[in-house]
Order: sequence, then C-alpha cells, then structure tokens
Amino acid sequence: AIYVSYKRLKKVFPEKKISLLFNHGDKKDLQSKISENDISFIFPHQLKLLERDFMDLVIAIDCLHEMDQATIKFYLEGINKISKNFYFSIWKKTKVPYSKGYFKGNNILDYEAGDYNIPDTWLETFKEDLVFPSNQLGLGYEIQN
Repeated sequence: AIYVSYKRLKKVFPEKKISLLFNHGDKKDLQSKISENDISFIFPHQLKLLERDFMDLVIAIDCLHEMDQATIKFYLEGINKISKNFYFSIWKKTKVPYSKGYFKGNNILDYEAGDYNIPDTWLETFKEDLVFPSNQLGLGYEIQN
C-alpha cells in the first residue's frame, strides 16, 4: 500500500518532492533526507531514529484498525515522540480476527470505548464521520507533551 500511495502522490503532486526512505538507517542521514522532502515514507523501525517533535504531521489512513492494541500502542508512542500533530482514519468499530493468533480469539476495536488508548495529553482538534465508507471516522490531534 505504501508504494501505491507513493506513486499516486507523485502523480497528483508532481511539483512536490516525495521519497521512499526505507534504506536509510542512520539518524542524521534519515532526518536530513526527510528535511529535503515535502512527503517522506518511512518504516516503523525508523521511528526511533527521529528527534522529538521532528515532524509537523503524521498521517495514518485506514491502517490502525487492522492492528492489535499492542501494535497501536507502539505506533502512538512513536508518533507522540516525533510529531506535533496526528491525523488518522479508522473504522468506528471493527473486529480484527487474526490479530491475536489463531486460538486466542478476536481483537475488537471500538474507538468510542477507548480501545485505541489515545494519550490523555493529546488535544482532539478534528473528528468527523466520513462519507465513504460511512462506518469510519477521521480524527485529528494536536500532540501536547
């Protein structure tokens, strides 16, 4: 999905510098490359390489609702460190049947029940029911540490 997003963004915004930065494992090199771009795609393990508040905005579209709570926690902790703002879209309520292993049952995620464990220090700045698909929310947070 990352590569498809990358190709679409490059086509829609030809004037923007957009890069895949997966091969950068050095902290200074990665931060330098991100600073040179308008939009950068990185992998989860690279989150730990970024300085506090390095990003203005992190975006996660239609992906968090496919993860178990431990994985969501990993991402939110990383985003809490590196970004000033976070926008994401999720299903309001969903079942992720294989996230806890074959014999351990299902992972149910319900945003309104607090299953995403959004940090208390984050300020919700945007919340909207999405038109399509209609069972999703778009959410924006200002990250305050």
